Amino acid sequence: MLRTNRNEIAAAMNIPPADFRWYAAFHDEGHHPHVHMMAWSAKPGQAYLNQEGIHKIKSEPTRDIFQGELLHLYEQKSSSRDELVRRSRKALLELTKRMRSEFCDSPVLEAKMLELVKSLETVKGKKVYGYLKKSIKTQVDAVVDPSTYIHTQKYRASAIRTPPAH
Repeated sequence: MLRTNRNEIAAAMNIPPADFRWYAAFHDEGHHPHVHMMAWSAKPGQAYLNQEGIHKIKSEPTRDIFQGELLHLYEQKSSSRDELVRRSRKALLELTKRMRSEFCDSPVLEAKMLELVKSLETVKGKKVYGYLKKSIKTQVDAVVDPSTYIHTQKYRASAIRTPPAH
């Protein structure tokens, strides 16, 4: 792997590949395999290594080593996101149905929720407020605006305050 990445290491150290020299020792310590490496230029004073170079030297082999695991994690993430979208869509639709039949007497809120559900179906990727189009953010704002469902809240509050019959 170090041989494969030797030119990238040389570049990170600002050494032309023809002048790059190195030795490495691999320690296979079961739980902690690692490499010790010495690298230099055949021309004195030519090499220079800064924090960015150190990062590049470490990141290339790390990316190669963990590429297979990362692919698996990306697949899991994608699957989890798809499941979350499916469950969220189902929950919103169920909530809308319950609003229609049980606890909500706000046709305005119901219509806004249905409109938002339809709009969110067209959104690809993360459904995070900050990443949504302005038009969809406006729809979200309208749904969470208390004035949209104030009648329902007053109704629920009065139902809670009503003392039980004796």
